[in-house]
Amino acid sequence: MSPFFVSILALAAAADSLGGSPSSALFSGQKPATRVEAGWKGRQEADPLLPEEGSAEGKGIVDIRTLVRPDSRSAVFGRVRYEKGFKNGVQRNTSSDYDVVYPYVMADTLTGHVKRETYAFSGGYSRRYEAWHFGLEAGYRALHEWRETDPRPRNIVSDLSAGVSAGKKVSPDYVLDASLFYRRYAQSNSVSYFNPRGANTAQFHLTGLGTYFSRFSGTIPSYLYTRYAGNGATLGLMLFPLTEKGWRAAVRYRILDNIHYLPNLNETPYTELITQDAHLSAEYAGGSWRAGADVQVQLRSGLEHVLDNGIAGAYNSLLCFHMYDGAFYEARIHGAYRAGRHWQFSSAASYRGLSEQYAYPGRRFALSAVRASAGTRYSFAARAWRFRTGLAAHGVLPVSARATGYEEPRLRRFSAAVLGLDAGFLAERPVWRSISGFARVGLHYDTLNAVYYSITIGIQL
Repeated sequence: MSPFFVSILALAAAADSLGGSPSSALFSGQKPATRVEAGWKGRQEADPLLPEEGSAEGKGIVDIRTLVRPDSRSAVFGRVRYEKGFKNGVQRNTSSDYDVVYPYVMADTLTGHVKRETYAFSGGYSRRYEAWHFGLEAGYRALHEWRETDPRPRNIVSDLSAGVSAGKKVSPDYVLDASLFYRRYAQSNSVSYFNPRGANTAQFHLTGLGTYFSRFSGTIPSYLYTRYAGNGATLGLMLFPLTEKGWRAAVRYRILDNIHYLPNLNETPYTELITQDAHLSAEYAGGSWRAGADVQVQLRSGLEHVLDNGIAGAYNSLLCFHMYDGAFYEARIHGAYRAGRHWQFSSAASYRGLSEQYAYPGRRFALSAVRASAGTRYSFAARAWRFRTGLAAHGVLPVSARATGYEEPRLRRFSAAVLGLDAGFLAERPVWRSISGFARVGLHYDTLNAVYYSITIGIQL
């Protein structure tokens, strides 16, 4: 299962951005500013939809974003982010970035407390030359996760991306932009046993829908160190208006080819995961209202190698089989209306689902659901203070659900009808000259007894 399917509505949204292109800052309409935030985000689930991601999570965050406009034709932007926190109740997963490497993860039979730390930074530059524009952007993310009780996984992620964009003004009101990104992904997993009694718990190399490599399972040191190496690309095409009104459309395709190795067995590749994402969106803004639609599809293809006995010290691939297929999709329509200076109303409806199958032994997991949401936001000022409150409700109604040979209990959990409520509050005021301070809180609760919350304070200058 994928976090794509169980994602929740985030009311405390980040700054408005066209996104997806280094040239976006040129046309976003955002004023030059530096924003510094610090806060805490948490999650608590009584019966988690994804036990692999734990039943509870908490992390402290420091986030700094800046936008500088040296002149009317250029923009420089950057971001630095640091996170430190934990996950509790993690089951059947000792790898990091579950949403990237699933279904090829390592796992054990214990429930773990995982500590984690993330560093990330990105930056770019874009400029216009008459009707043409160009942009450059690069970013890097490092993640370290570990556990302090046996078995003790230690995972290190390195995620690098770099891209360029170019485009042209195609009419007095519209700009067309194309972007291309390259991605280099790496993750290393190593598991240690400090207490010999901990060796009673084996490590399993999962392959999807309850299957695993029995040959490499156990506590043999050669099987307890793995790594992922991935190469990917993103191609995007965007059309957006130069004014507040008009059409905005985008199409994006992304691919990541991730190969899984056993470094202690002569760097033997034993699985390969090819992930493809496609996103198509269109929206029209008419001043006080806007409406749009988008479609997202993710396809995952898993390949597995049959290795020889390694008598000569080199484990060679004899055959490679296509064993796993996963499809995750969502089609959504949405709209919003601003009534005067204070009120804004929004709504959305979507059809979403997933389908997974494993070739042998034959297993399948599939479900679909309809989701609808409606919310309102009220903004007002009192002397130097500015406030914004938001409230939204959403519901998920299952349409179909089926499991063959695997995960009937999880199927019942995923196929339950859900009602949820989101609330958010923002307070902001000037503190000195051009510097303003703000505080923001957000809360989510649903009938599956899942609670998400965030508390943030910061300054903008």
